[in-house]
Amino acid sequence: MAVAGDPHADGAGEMTGFVTEALVSVETEPAPPQLRGRVLEAALASRPAGRPAHTVPLSPVEAYRRTIGELDELLGRLDATAWAAVVDRYGWTVQGLVGHLLAVERLLAARLGRGDEPDRADADHITMSLEVVAAQQERDPAATLHEWRATTRVVLDTLAAAPPDLGAPVSFHGVDFRWGSLLVARSLEVWTHADDVRAAAGEPLQAPDSGRLALMTDLCVRTLPLRLATLGPHAGTARIVLTGSGGGAWSQPLALAGSPGEPDVRLVADAVAFCRLSTGRLDAADLDVTVTGDPALAADILATAAAFAV
Repeated sequence: MAVAGDPHADGAGEMTGFVTEALVSVETEPAPPQLRGRVLEAALASRPAGRPAHTVPLSPVEAYRRTIGELDELLGRLDATAWAAVVDRYGWTVQGLVGHLLAVERLLAARLGRGDEPDRADADHITMSLEVVAAQQERDPAATLHEWRATTRVVLDTLAAAPPDLGAPVSFHGVDFRWGSLLVARSLEVWTHADDVRAAAGEPLQAPDSGRLALMTDLCVRTLPLRLATLGPHAGTARIVLTGSGGGAWSQPLALAGSPGEPDVRLVADAVAFCRLSTGRLDAADLDVTVTGDPALAADILATAAAFAV
């Protein structure tokens, strides 16, 4: 991690961070109110705030469909050795991990009104799946894959034919979401587990496409106040700049009901790496991030970043 003002910081990394911030957000003298209003109205009509112009807006439903399809293709070409490979994070085989995904998918189907509520549905998302994980041990991997595919098909067909109001509240694992955020969080989880499978099978990790990544980075940044609240009250604003396709720039208030102001801290990092940090697949110490401003606040942000650890 490079910190501006630190005599041991990597000068090249610091300069890169400053240049990136400058390219993403150029500060100028305020425009006349009427002109500023017209420009903002036209800009926001063409693309969301804080997003590069090349980012194509994507619905949470389509993001989930793509992510399930990507994992389906991956699982469909695994051989017996890969199905029996151990996923280090859990000590499960790949087949056991698919059992975990099956249990969570059953819960999602139930929330859509297309299945029975699983036992202990609102328990910890690992704990609630252990019975299903264990049940895969004596099965043919083809049977596990068939059941997972059938359950995901119910979910995807329902989302296509009768999608929920994306702004409506829904509880999942005891956490209150809105449907849009839940589907993005599920996309983040399924993508992460697909990378777990790739790692166990000896394949390279894979980044999401820019449309899905844009949704994931936005969710990871917007949950900063929630994760910081676990350490106690926080105030101020963080300027978060995530680079690469699907990244963007945010002026994120750090209080639960805060409004953005002048940044107290700036962090510049790669978009995919920040998502991997948020899912617990990358340690804060290993994140290549350039920090300017309040170092203690930056440390709190990074220390609580794994909001979606799965």
